[in-house]
Amino acid sequence: MASDLKNNLEALRLDPDDATPRRRLWIPVVVLLTIAGVGLYAWRASASFGAVEVDTVRAASRVQQAATGGQPVLTASGYLVARRHDELTLDQQRTVAVIVLFIVAVWVLAILARPMNAWRLALVLLMGGAFVGVLVIPPLRRYFDLPVPPDSMTLAAIGIGALAAGLLELGWRLAGWSRTLGDRPTTSPT
Repeated sequence: MASDLKNNLEALRLDPDDATPRRRLWIPVVVLLTIAGVGLYAWRASASFGAVEVDTVRAASRVQQAATGGQPVLTASGYLVARRHDELTLDQQRTVAVIVLFIVAVWVLAILARPMNAWRLALVLLMGGAFVGVLVIPPLRRYFDLPVPPDSMTLAAIGIGALAAGLLELGWRLAGWSRTLGDRPTTSPT
């Protein structure tokens, strides 16, 4: 029985010389396939990594007169109204001027974004919301050095800004730019 067990164990023994070439044969095959795969990927992807062809155009500009000359006067009037109040600090007076300027700037953005679609409306609303956020959130207000003036001056700044935006809109329409550059309905090609 011991000799049978010895023979059975002898039969299970592997010859180290026979096993070595087969064990190490897979390593060069895997390396070769990996190199071939990376090379094939690089060759196929080279078209997408290449330079993009760009058509160049020449920009044409038109020099146009301002529709109304009242916007700078109204914008400056926000600062002048704030300067007449002695209880305001200089930073608060500047905040009043910034509020007026921002209202006018957002209205210009709204005019130039016409005809409105969803993303343009979102852009105008996000710009307005971001400014309100800067005025409302104390760390941002401190960072931009915009101390909030009293409510009466804030309302005066909003009123002056709304008046300036209204004059800007009126001038835009009276000059006829609304028909040439904006406010036209979007037409879909048929």
